[in-house]
Order: sequence, then C-alpha cells, then structure tokens
Amino acid sequence: MSSNAGSVETVTGLPFFTAPDPVLVRATSVRDPVGVLPVWSGIGRELVPNLASGVSILDGIKGVLLIHWLTQNPLKDLADRKFRACFRLLEGMLEHYLWAEPGKLHCYGTRALGSPGGFRVNTSDTGTVVNGLYQYYSGSCRRAGLLDGEWNLAPEVAIALKQCWSAAATQALKPDFQRVLEDRRLSYRPQGVLAASEPLRAALRKVLASEPLTKVLQVRLLGNAAQVALARHCAAIRGQKPPSPDRFVAQLAQRLQDAPDAASALLPSLTRVADCEQFLVVLQNSFDLLRALDRHTLDYAAAFLEPQHAAHKAKAERFVALFDANAGERDGQIALLAGHLAQGSPLSFLQELAGHHQRLVRERGAEPLLAIEEGRVVSPLGEDRKLPEVRQRLAGGTPWINGYYLAAAGTIHTQLFKEGA
Repeated sequence: MSSNAGSVETVTGLPFFTAPDPVLVRATSVRDPVGVLPVWSGIGRELVPNLASGVSILDGIKGVLLIHWLTQNPLKDLADRKFRACFRLLEGMLEHYLWAEPGKLHCYGTRALGSPGGFRVNTSDTGTVVNGLYQYYSGSCRRAGLLDGEWNLAPEVAIALKQCWSAAATQALKPDFQRVLEDRRLSYRPQGVLAASEPLRAALRKVLASEPLTKVLQVRLLGNAAQVALARHCAAIRGQKPPSPDRFVAQLAQRLQDAPDAASALLPSLTRVADCEQFLVVLQNSFDLLRALDRHTLDYAAAFLEPQHAAHKAKAERFVALFDANAGERDGQIALLAGHLAQGSPLSFLQELAGHHQRLVRERGAEPLLAIEEGRVVSPLGEDRKLPEVRQRLAGGTPWINGYYLAAAGTIHTQLFKEGA
C-alpha cells in the first residue's frame, strides 16, 4: 500500500481565533475571548445544521459510524470494558488505512502517520490522529440523527454497515486489540494488521463505497432540501477559479437572487447571518484595538473608533434587532454590548467590552487578556494584531473570512454527490 498526498486543508480564518503568537503559546491563552462563537453558531446553524467546521472528509463520517457500530456489535465485549481506549485504537486503524490507501484522504495526523519509525497507537494517546473523529466527527453525526443521544446508530445506518462487515475482518482486529487493551504499556501498529489481512481491507473498502450508507447520508447529513441546495451553492463557490474575493454569504445571496431555487427559502437566514457577522467583526476588531494599546488611555483608544462610529452604530443596531427578550444568555450579553455601541459612545462601548471579556474568561477559570485600570488599558500579553493592521480593519470594514460551516458544507456536498455545483 502506498501513501497519498494527505488530508484536505480546512481554512477557517475566524476572527475569534487568535493568530499564532509565541507569547500566547507560552502563557495562558484564551480562545474566543469575547464569546462570539456561540452567537454566530446559533444563527449559522439555520444554514448548516449538522456539520462542524473541522469536518472535511466524508470518509471520516463513514468511518466514525463504523467505529460506533463495531464497538456496539462485534467488538462490544472489548468496548464495554474500555470504550475510549478501544475507540482510539479503531481511529488509528482507520486513519492509517485512509492515509495508505490510494485515492483516499485521511482526516488527521499527517506527521504521525508518516513517522519514520512507523505509526503506533497506545490506549492513552492524546494525538488528534486518534482522537479527532471522536471529538469532531461524532458530534456532526449526532446532530444529523445518525447517532442518538446514547450513541446508538440509526437503524438504517446499522443495517448498511452490517452488510459490509465480515467475521474475518473482526478476527483480524481482535487479537492485537485485546493484547494492547490488557497491557497499557504496549502499542498498536495498524499497518501490520492491515497489510496482513485482505478481509479487513475488503470490509473497509465496502463500508466506504456502500451505496445504501451514502444514500442515508445524502438524506440526513446536510439537513433539509433547502439546506442541501445551499450546500450545492457552497460547493460551486469553493470550486471557483480564481477564487472570488467576495464574502461567502454575499456570494450565496447574489446567487439565489439571480437564479432562485430550493435554497432561496434560506435568504432570510442569510440576511441574519450577514447582520450578525458584520457586528461581530466590529466587536473582535475593537477588542484587538484594546490589546494593541497597552498603557494608553481608554479615551485614546476610543478616538480610533470615532471616524467609523456611524457605520459601526448601524451594524450594532441591525445586530440588536436579531434578538428578542427570549435570547439566550450569550446572545443577550453580546446584544447588550451592541446596544452600548448603538446608543452610546465608542468610549462607553470599549469600557463595557473590557468588562464583558473579564467576566467571560473568569467564568472559564482563566486570566483576562486585558483590563482597564485608572482609565488606562492593561494588556499583559500584548497585541494579537499590530495597531496599523487593526486600524485598517476598522476603517475598511474587513469582512468575516467565513470558513466555518459554509465551506464545510460545500466540501462535503462535493464528496457526497460527486459534483461541484
């Protein structure tokens, strides 16, 4: 078996993910420091109800369903005793198969799988290569109803997988699994098992090529008819050469206005996403501004927002209109911040933003990335973006670089329906 080029690269580019910073890597860092992720997610799920951002390989979805089936059926005796360890070994086996099989793409662990000493897994391995499917792909399967709240497979999925598997494939897996599960000092080397067992490789090929399983995924994975149609548009946008510089949401709205189809029912949701994104970008850029102005007065920081106050105020007003009195806790907190920008001054907005950040990260048991002391900004870990870049982003209305759900939906649609548009 020969290695292929590796896994598909997923570009997220979200504003709430801080750029790599050697200081932050060493210190206690905070992801999503102003809490925009759950707010955008709540609205984004109107468009893409099931997929997580890291889901880019359809065979990963099929693989995680197979692993759950194996742990509930032929390997149940092992999984009942040590479920996560067993799941981890199966992930390692599947990822190595995808990495080594011509024409296939693995999901995680390019360096680990290509290790000069040979790929190995132990029962307490923390690498993404043997934990990524459980952490990222299982949730997408649950949201799509392919797994229920107790991790039981949908009946049609279980039937499709049972048709593909064989007792000989199980027998190829069990001896090494039992040995490693009984002695945590030992490692599992899937390459030897796969190379020695044609029945195991044949069963994996049948699972990944299963037409009944693919049909179930076509119906469930991407959502309802409108959401599937929207994913088709996402696939077409991702396939543009050269790529369009326009924002994903703006391109989708334009496509649906030019040629209405089933996805047109989601135009109101697209508008909501756009209104949400535009304020969240202002929010994140304002936070980055404060981080770049350590020891400067808050009045000095607010002066950078004054030239764009009218535009920012309009974005804040549209954001506030998205949420009613029944908004969730995090939605309500961000809407309150938007209200300060819509009804007050940049100075009061920045003061509330700093306070919001401090409350948020302390709820998580972390230390704040900034504070206001005697009217001055304190940014103990320094800037995330340099001040000239932040100013340019504030002045230019930098769009949300959206690779979160929509790009994932387009990528999976292409693989699921074998088409790009």
